[in-house]
Amino acid sequence: MTEPDDLVPKRPVGRPVRGMERGLDQLPGARADTPRCDKCEKWSVKTLWCPLRAAPNSGRGPMCKYGLVLYRARKQKERRNGQ
Repeated sequence: MTEPDDLVPKRPVGRPVRGMERGLDQLPGARADTPRCDKCEKWSVKTLWCPLRAAPNSGRGPMCKYGLVLYRARKQKERRNGQ
């Protein structure tokens, strides 16, 4: 006899993602050279929408900490690939 699905724990898929404490807050004291939301890969140009914050966003504000992590990871990948 098989056990019901709710009693069998699901096995994790992929590597665990570390939590980011207050990751969706904007960077405090953002300077002129701080990357802006319009460079984030999650930001939608058509709707001016940020899915990370689930809010409308013009794209001219400083990136949140999570968006900055994504932006830096993409830049690092481009450097490693020689692009």
